Amino acid sequence: CCPLRLLHVAARLNSGVRPMRKFTRYFVIAAAVTALSIPAAWFGVQRTDAYAAASSYARTSADVRSHVGEVQKIDLAFFGYRIQVVGSDGNANFNLKLNGSIANGILHVDLVRHGTWQVKGSRLVLTDGQEISISR
Repeated sequence: CCPLRLLHVAARLNSGVRPMRKFTRYFVIAAAVTALSIPAAWFGVQRTDAYAAASSYARTSADVRSHVGEVQKIDLAFFGYRIQVVGSDGNANFNLKLNGSIANGILHVDLVRHGTWQVKGSRLVLTDGQEISISR
């Protein structure tokens, strides 16, 4: 009775069914966490001082306005950002999708932080493929 039952239980444990279920469960949990954390980071980045400085620059830069016109809408590319902050110093870059009254394009903005965020440089790529270096 008992030895047969133990063999049966051991055979089920060694069959690989149980560990596969565990792997699948952990895989689904990891995929769900990843799927939720990416949009959360994207929304969070749009509330940072660095993003505020980049979007303000996009709206107020005379050089940007001369190529796209008045900026009517700014969107952050889903994977178009990087921020690194250590204490009061940091670096950031953003790929901002601009819809202007004259043209549309993507503004690549590089920022540096020494207390406050300052634009280090930028480059505008219009939808027709024209690439323009923008002075600060």
